[in-house]
Amino acid sequence: MSQHDLFLNLLRPAVLHILRATGFHCGKPSAVDTVVDLTARYLTLLAERTAYNAYSNHNDPTPDISDVRMAMQDCALLVPTMTAGEELWKEFLRKPLDAYNAESGARDMEERRRDAEDTADVAAFIEWVEGEQNREIRRIAGTYKPVATNPTEQLDQLDQLEMEDYLNSRPSPVMRPALR
Repeated sequence: MSQHDLFLNLLRPAVLHILRATGFHCGKPSAVDTVVDLTARYLTLLAERTAYNAYSNHNDPTPDISDVRMAMQDCALLVPTMTAGEELWKEFLRKPLDAYNAESGARDMEERRRDAEDTADVAAFIEWVEGEQNREIRRIAGTYKPVATNPTEQLDQLDQLEMEDYLNSRPSPVMRPALR
């Protein structure tokens, strides 16, 4: 087994969990292999762009958060709200921070507003990841723990967690989305 095959086999359970969480409970092995291969290629592209940005920005193979963010924009994971030219003109025409009164707190408020504006796409991405549409993926991954309000709900949640076994369950032969 080659190293490439090993990594694809390690990625396969994660992709299967994501597919199951989005409503697909079975599928042909060739279709699942295609999705796993596309996922691996996308992750590879994201890693390559991150390494390229790290080397281009600060001549160091160790990336920082700005290198990752730029790679996410290069791979269309984050979509910038403005073009580079628009950002440049906005920054050029913007009132400098030194012009704001520091004693009244206006400078701090403007700095916080600019920081929030600059990181709006990252905040939107984090909100999407932690949002309602990805709750099932987080539940299957074990990172989402719903809070039960009464003892009956707590027992129901414990029973449900014990009964679910996604790796050993037997899917039906046709790939179809679950009806909700």
